[in-house]
Amino acid sequence: MDKKLCCHYIIRQDKQQCFSNQ
Repeated sequence: MDKKLCCHYIIRQDKQQCFSNQ
């Protein structure tokens, strides 16, 4: 999944994890 989409659809908590998972 596109990271931008990922971070756009998940909640803030998971969003940080998403950015960390780059």
